[in-house]
This record gives sequence, structure tokens and C-alpha cells, in this order.
Amino acid sequence: SPYFIEHRVARCDGTQVVVRDHGTAVYDATGRPLRMLGTVLDVTEQRRLEDQLRHAQKMEAVGQLAGGIAHDFNNLLTTIITMAEMLRSQLPDDTLVRGDLEAIRSAAQHGAELTRKLLAFSRHQRLQLRPVAVGPLVEEFMRMARRMAPEDVELRLRSDAPGASVAADPAALDQILMNLVTNARDAMPGGGELTIDLGRQVLSDADCRALGQGTPGDYVTLAVADTGFGMDADTLQRIFEPFFTTKPVGQGTGLGLALVHAVVSEHRGFPEVKSESGDGTTFDVWRQRAGGEEGTVEAGRPLPLVADDT
Repeated sequence: SPYFIEHRVARCDGTQVVVRDHGTAVYDATGRPLRMLGTVLDVTEQRRLEDQLRHAQKMEAVGQLAGGIAHDFNNLLTTIITMAEMLRSQLPDDTLVRGDLEAIRSAAQHGAELTRKLLAFSRHQRLQLRPVAVGPLVEEFMRMARRMAPEDVELRLRSDAPGASVAADPAALDQILMNLVTNARDAMPGGGELTIDLGRQVLSDADCRALGQGTPGDYVTLAVADTGFGMDADTLQRIFEPFFTTKPVGQGTGLGLALVHAVVSEHRGFPEVKSESGDGTTFDVWRQRAGGEEGTVEAGRPLPLVADDT
């Protein structure tokens, strides 16, 4: 019978493509099937663009939600925090009620922080892009990262491109690193190794097809790798979704990696993730090298302000 299916095909070089396969049988005068007639269409790029559109729609939905309620909700939380602090200041230090007020204030501040992160999806800012030397910025960040990491986590920095530069906002690069390092640290509760690797690589058409994104050119790569518990295939498919988290309730909002994806995209780059259960995770941020020009780009999403424990 006629068929219409989509499936994956492995090329000789090992890359996989998605094809749309359509066929029907051709019969002779007696009804005996002679051959199959049909077409095989490569729809890999179409599927990639559809996936990007779905992700953009999710981000837009979060932005609409945040824009509708977050400001009013934040005003309510501000009132709660202010009144709790005022009441606490009027009570003796040894009263038990002070502890209750502190719990109220802490919970309200946590809610305000979540609201601020939600607002990050609804604002539209202009990013001032200028050539930034990545090496010195990463070295400076490492000093702060050593204070963030526990003693049983060993930090390493490797650099094969100390003089590389990209067109970016320096604060954005700091915040991308902050989010990725925070996640890597939390993935190693029993200790391990956390490596930040700065390098350069030239991507060809074949490389871009294998990655499923990007355009050919000279890239600066910024990788954050850990030796933690890693992720399975189902988790990898969802890590950039807003509000998706593998952490217990109250320990992660699921916005950190979504913000990383948004900011990297606004900087005309793309993220790549490699991970297996029990074998650690590597986040690569790909950015084309700067051509020396400064510019301004309309941002559909703002820069994240602090790290999030996705």
C-alpha cells in the first residue's frame, strides 16, 4: 500500500539526516506489483527550524505571562518584605516571633527573585555589542568561581586562544559563565573536576550540518565541563525549556539554562550540550570571532542578572 513516513538516515560520514519518504506500488495489468515509485526528501533543516520556532514560542509564552502579572506580584511581595522587616526591628532580639518574621521575609524574597527572573523574558533591551577579549574575562571570572566552588571541586582553566575576541556584552559573558558553572558545581555534590576551556575552531558546511545549527566560519568556543552525574537523553531534550528542572521543589526554578540559551542566541551564537548519565556534562558556547566592528542588536530577551540553579 502507499506509504508516507519520516525517519532518520545515517550518512557515510556518520551524520544523521531526517527524510520524508513517500512511495507507492506500480502494478501490471494482472495486478502484480512490479516496482515501487516514490521520493525521498531531506527535511533536516525544516525540522531544525520548526524546533527553533517551538522553543521561541515557549519563550514568548513565558514572556507574555510574566509581563501580565509579574509587576503587580512584585509590588505585593515588596510590601510583605518591608512590613516584615519593620515588625522585626520593633521586637526584642530574644522573641520567638522574630524567627517567624524572618521566615516570611525569606520566602517573600525568594518569590521576588523568581519574579525578577520571569521579567527577564518579557523585557526588550538593546544589547551594545563590541569586541571583547575573552581570555582576560575568563581569567577574571575564575577568581570568583574558586570562591563559589566547594573545596572538593577542582577548578581548571585551559586556553588555546588567549587572544580571541567576540562581539559581545561583557556582562552577558559573565552571566553565561555564572549559570553554567553553578549548574556544573551542583551536578557534583560529592566533588569532582570543573573545567573551563577556551578555544577556536573553524566550522565547515559539514560541521554545521552535524551540529544542526550555526553557519560556516571562524568560531571562539567557551566550554564548561564537569565530572558529575550527567543527563539522560530525555533530559537533554528539555534542558533549555523554561521551568524544566531536575532538582527538588524549592531548589531550582528551571530558568538558568533557558536564559543562557536566550542570551547566547541574542549574541548570534548557539549552545551545544554533550552528556551521558554517570559521565558528566559539557556545555559549549559557540560565538563567531569579532571582526572589530561595534554594533547594536535588538534583543528579544534581556541579560540575566544573577545565576540560576537549574
